[in-house]
Amino acid sequence: MKKKFLAGIFAMALLLTGCGGEDAENQTQEEMPTRVKAIKVLTTNAPMTLSYSGQIVDRDEMKVQSKVSGSVVEKYVKGGQEVVTGQKLFKIDDRQYRAAVLQAEANLARSRTVLARERGDLQRDEELFESNAISEQTVVNQRAAVRAQESEVAANEAMLQKAKDDLADTIVYAPMSGRLGIDDVAVGTLSTAGNTALATIGLVDPVFVQFAVV
Repeated sequence: MKKKFLAGIFAMALLLTGCGGEDAENQTQEEMPTRVKAIKVLTTNAPMTLSYSGQIVDRDEMKVQSKVSGSVVEKYVKGGQEVVTGQKLFKIDDRQYRAAVLQAEANLARSRTVLARERGDLQRDEELFESNAISEQTVVNQRAAVRAQESEVAANEAMLQKAKDDLADTIVYAPMSGRLGIDDVAVGTLSTAGNTALATIGLVDPVFVQFAVV
């Protein structure tokens, strides 16, 4: 009986010792600090670089076009060259325009000759009418003929002026000062009046960069 009592006391002691050890271990783990990583925050300027594809364009760019049609037979400048207002740039084949001037001059001379004759006839008819040698209607008809011929002379004068203007326009001048683009046409290019761009001129100060942000 005594041995069983001692054995029970020993077992209880072991149980209490085990429970006490577990509580102590748990308490030790709770008291230990948790390890964490710390990073020092610094304040500084971070450069930002953005890259885009762009194209340099001139300000107030203008296309150079001829006022008459024909082949380019001569260039007085080169692409990329700086030019001033009124400077010669291109020459258009002027053979047909020289021929047109000659034809217009001949037509005008012919019509002026006819007008001079009609006026002479009118003067004669007026003198005959005063002496009652011809009717008044004859004089009226001759006056109408003179007015008609005067209109023809005026029309031929306008045609001659136009032919001369067309001939002058075979020389293409710079409409503004600036720099020529490198896309100017070559000799032999067929230019259509008011349609073909022979070159482009733009101001070089300042220039702009044209690009799209995607």
